[in-house]
Amino acid sequence: MMLSLKRSAVNVEIQSSDHEFTKMSATAIPATPQQIASLGNEVIGEAWGLSSHFQQGPKTIKFAPPETVDAEAQWQQQQCYRRVLTVADQKELVSLSLSMPGSADGLVASADALSYALAGVDEALPHLRHLRHLQLVVDDEIRAHDLFQSS
Repeated sequence: MMLSLKRSAVNVEIQSSDHEFTKMSATAIPATPQQIASLGNEVIGEAWGLSSHFQQGPKTIKFAPPETVDAEAQWQQQQCYRRVLTVADQKELVSLSLSMPGSADGLVASADALSYALAGVDEALPHLRHLRHLQLVVDDEIRAHDLFQSS
């Protein structure tokens, strides 16, 4: 099942990680523990773009969400997802597939983590100039949709 809604000028699709995805111009995936270790803990809560002129297929945005959801991590979680969308917009991307908490390795699977991530996405949407299609990859579409509607 895929759930859709529109926020600001962005069409948002919420779908589970076991569905076949619509091809997007970019994909946002969590950085590996090795990448975070090599860059240092300062990257927690940050996002950055990777691309090559020779790259075939979608561009990649890496991000480093916190591994826990304590008081400090809540703010970092929200900031991290907001920054992913900011990076996408700076790269003038029109569409993006974004892995949400619980949907991929390296992403905390908790309702709080998902709630803060969705709040960060919701905060960023009105400020985007280029992004028009956002695909949120989640573990549970109904719960994510309900949380997103209430944010």
